[in-house]
Amino acid sequence: MLDIKGVKRMEIDIAPSADTCTTADTLVDVLYMRYESHFVLRNIESKRRHPCFIWSHDNLARVVAAMTYFDHVKPNLHRIHIGRNTTLLASPHSSSSAFMNARVEEFGGLQGCYLYYDNESGKWVRSGKTGGANGSHKNRNEEHKKNSKKRSNTFYQWFPDENITSSEGARGTWQGLHQYCGLSFDRLHTETITSVVDDEGVFHWDESTRNWIETIKKTRTTKEVQREMVAYLFELIYDLCIAPDDNASEYPGFESLTGTYKRDDEE
Repeated sequence: MLDIKGVKRMEIDIAPSADTCTTADTLVDVLYMRYESHFVLRNIESKRRHPCFIWSHDNLARVVAAMTYFDHVKPNLHRIHIGRNTTLLASPHSSSSAFMNARVEEFGGLQGCYLYYDNESGKWVRSGKTGGANGSHKNRNEEHKKNSKKRSNTFYQWFPDENITSSEGARGTWQGLHQYCGLSFDRLHTETITSVVDDEGVFHWDESTRNWIETIKKTRTTKEVQREMVAYLFELIYDLCIAPDDNASEYPGFESLTGTYKRDDEE
């Protein structure tokens, strides 16, 4: 996990507690169920066997292990009732909060997953992904800020700029949201993230996935596609952790790689 950034707890040589391990096991079970429902909820059942989603399913438990170890999920999940509409992420305002501010210089240049928290309602409302040659949490935040004036999709309808006169359907304002880092990375230092040797890397890159990457990478390098896939994977798992009724995202994950559709906030 040496290349995982944007987290508060970095002592990776400390063994997790028994409760942490049990929480991770509980979260894996819940997310496997939510993962299957995701294809129906986002109307992408035809993509269920796409290489990206096969790979993401195979690596779900690895992401959960990192999220749990870095205190991004509610502690002692195995001790609480988890329903269909339960958010599984820890509050960024708790005394043991491990979420880092994505709008500060130290973390704004990272890629991977970012999150938005509505300070007014006290709820997580969206996960997002950054990647590519120029992608960063800071840049995406600026794009979202600009698009909050357009109300072009659910996210901006729920959280429009405070100067928008019509508030029909709004749940808050853009100014009431705070951006945090989910699991993230520095794109120049991703050796353990892209390593195809299982005992040296964070993820499992099976032969079938590696062969598929070679067929679609075009002008990109293999590692560039891998980083894109990891960023989408982080976004997807955090998305599944947010209560569906609170989740302002409409995106199914891996859009640019599966050809699902183009995000209207990336134009």
